[in-house]
Amino acid sequence: MERRELIELVTRLIDKYDLKNKCRLQKYTYPRYYLFAVLKKNAYMPWVEIARLFKRNHASVIHGYNMHEIMTETKDLGYKYFTAAIRDEIKIQDEEMERDLSKDVLSLRTFNQLKQLQTKLKMGYYD
Repeated sequence: MERRELIELVTRLIDKYDLKNKCRLQKYTYPRYYLFAVLKKNAYMPWVEIARLFKRNHASVIHGYNMHEIMTETKDLGYKYFTAAIRDEIKIQDEEMERDLSKDVLSLRTFNQLKQLQTKLKMGYYD
């Protein structure tokens, strides 16, 4: 998808899911965070331009991008749930969101990461 097409698609999604509102519920913030990352990584937009699209300031966009990185790295289930519809519409593959147990086991470095993996196993994350 070309840069221009991606920006147009994101603009439509912002309106469709009402992502310019000031509400801080996860059903709004998580899709915003996801789209911040899409625009930064795939359309190479500056923070200020992304902020204008969402009627936010650049610091909010940077925070949202950082939260996206954290939630994809930890494979947050809530984040995946609230961004599923937008991910389907954009059709950009998220390798970070894939479920690969062997890869996750091999990447463990701390006891806390092991505990998180155990919780995911109990929740059926890798089924």
